[in-house]
Amino acid sequence: MAELRLALLVVLLLVLNVITSLRHSNYYKKTVNSILKENRAGFLGIGMTQSKFKARSIVLMVADPNGVIEECQVMTGLTIFAKFKRYSEIEDYCIDTIPEHILKVKHGEALKQSIDFIKNEIENKQTSEER
Repeated sequence: MAELRLALLVVLLLVLNVITSLRHSNYYKKTVNSILKENRAGFLGIGMTQSKFKARSIVLMVADPNGVIEECQVMTGLTIFAKFKRYSEIEDYCIDTIPEHILKVKHGEALKQSIDFIKNEIENKQTSEER
């Protein structure tokens, strides 16, 4: 009888894990879609840091065609309860002139990845327009 209870508990925990993961995935998609709707003319950059033991970070950043950051949101945490928060310290800076002290925060690597992503998108657009 004890084995049956243990098996049911394991199945219940697995189902709960799947449900919470799906909800968090939907939250992420909804946040990305809302940022894209608000900033149709800009470029979206996404950066992530991953670690097994430290908090993970995801950065969503939008820059206008001139490279000026219009919006930045950061999600840092280990659990599915982590939410995106606006990171206004980096807004209104050009992606080429961001002070180094701003990039030395705990989610700095994710910020750098999103900036590199935006730079690549701007370069790709410029080269495609030249053709």
